[in-house]
Amino acid sequence: MFTLQKKIILAIALIFINLIIKRKDNELLEKKLEVFYKNLIDKAPMNILIRIILFLDRKFFGVSQIIKKLIDFEENIPTMGIQKATDNLLSNIFIKPIIKSNFYPEEFKEGPVLFIGMNHNLIIEPAVISSIIPRDDIYLIGNKAFEVLGGNVSKYVLPVIQKKYAVDYREANNKKRSGFITNFITSLYSSKKLTLKETAEINKNTFQEAVKRLNQNSAVIIFPTGRNNIDSPWRKGVGEIISRIPEERRGNVKLIPIFITGISLKDVLRGIKANNGEVKTIDIFFGRIIPLKEIYAGLSEINNPITISSLLRKKMFSEMSIFFPFFTGTFEN
Repeated sequence: MFTLQKKIILAIALIFINLIIKRKDNELLEKKLEVFYKNLIDKAPMNILIRIILFLDRKFFGVSQIIKKLIDFEENIPTMGIQKATDNLLSNIFIKPIIKSNFYPEEFKEGPVLFIGMNHNLIIEPAVISSIIPRDDIYLIGNKAFEVLGGNVSKYVLPVIQKKYAVDYREANNKKRSGFITNFITSLYSSKKLTLKETAEINKNTFQEAVKRLNQNSAVIIFPTGRNNIDSPWRKGVGEIISRIPEERRGNVKLIPIFITGISLKDVLRGIKANNGEVKTIDIFFGRIIPLKEIYAGLSEINNPITISSLLRKKMFSEMSIFFPFFTGTFEN
């Protein structure tokens, strides 16, 4: 359920995003958010609507503060690296990750690792994981909408798109854009008119790129539920990746489940706005390091992504001692 405050925040964010998308500057290809924000501030003295939006946002909501902090984060990546830049971002919004399990990041600092985030009901889980893993060769499988943050962030994002955002899928299912989250994401693609075939090709290339990164001994982060709660169904993307890993490499790849808790979206937004300096802690639980070959040992269909995702989900819940929600399953993106 969205409160009135959340709906207004998302509405303001949608206005900002639509303004970004409507701009045609080539410079936006690399620094979309930064260029947009500068132009917005420059135009404010001459545009009463922009002044009103900025005033209400600064006083009550904080979307413009989010944008400013994300711009700083994006600019810091080349000099600080992704790990230190995300750690700095969290510090700037008064959030401190606390590792609660016995598995510490030093064990994950090299070699091919697939980090599996079991819940993603906040906005900041990818940043939290990146901030505590001491390596800069770590990549996030995330929504293609991350491209709006700029080129420095995009280098660490392997983009995926759910089929519900494809123009022909929505037309075939008679789905109009509705709901703030759907509007927010769809607006990023509206000018591109991506089809089901194009979204499937983007996702396929991303899964292949993830395997390539793992083969190069890099680390990859994936949230199989998308941006949802822990009891949401898993999408088949993690199975697509695992099914593509060459047999001779399976003994090298480690799977590590991660569960994040202890903070609310309200805490995140409060930290982004003007803050009294109070630091909120967020708890990180690492599961046992699981060799990929252990997963293959329990598979009857080794090349079926849905079968792999379903088995992996059950195993991850068992490993983390979390009740397995039997009433949900795995479905295609």
